[in-house]
Amino acid sequence: MRTRREAVVDHHREQELAPEWLERIPDFLDSVDLATPPPVLLHTELLREHVLVRPQGERWTVSGLLDFEPSMLGAAEYEFVAASVYLVGGEETLWRGFLRGYGYADHPGEEFARRCLAYTLLHQYSSLRRYFTWMPESGQRSFDQLARLWFG
Repeated sequence: MRTRREAVVDHHREQELAPEWLERIPDFLDSVDLATPPPVLLHTELLREHVLVRPQGERWTVSGLLDFEPSMLGAAEYEFVAASVYLVGGEETLWRGFLRGYGYADHPGEEFARRCLAYTLLHQYSSLRRYFTWMPESGQRSFDQLARLWFG
């Protein structure tokens, strides 16, 4: 995370993120306590195309996961970036279901949301500018507002 933290503004500048967002990244990241949770195995890129489902009665259930991306060790919440942004694409009902399936409450709290957004900025495949094209944004003008909207 330290290495990513040092390069995060340049990374998002290369992704053509608007200057008003770029200048706020360091202060936001400084305000979020990412601590040092026990590392877990991460996929790093959960996409809808990677999830296998099968019919079970009148419902579809998850039956497997394909992922050919390089795995890594890190905080479990780092994985939630891909889950929210790529897997559920801002669909609140799907996000709540994902959280419940993972053992979280429907609304795990503001600090959880802020950590997830910090990991979004730090994620190796992150492009906040691109996420604004498909994730709900509704004129949010702060990282705290985005955290609540995308992960709250």
